Amino acid sequence: MKSTNFSFNLDGCPCVKDVAEAYFPQYKYSRTAIMAFRKKIATTPELLKELLEAEYNEKEKHLTPKQMIAIATHWGKPGDLRVFLHIID
Repeated sequence: MKSTNFSFNLDGCPCVKDVAEAYFPQYKYSRTAIMAFRKKIATTPELLKELLEAEYNEKEKHLTPKQMIAIATHWGKPGDLRVFLHIID
């Protein structure tokens, strides 16, 4: 499992890679974490709708604070127990 020092704050626009690794630390490679992150977004209709309203584009390399708020609202912060028990497969 990958160790991450991701700090959840809304200063600036974090890289998708860092956010994906924080939510999916079980993956050895960043690319795999990013694919799992994007797949989970695509299969969470309410979150996807909110992200699209916040101008989300899956090809972007950074997330805006508004997009991060939507993700945290649906999934909790990375490492929250509820993320792993109820939302993240």
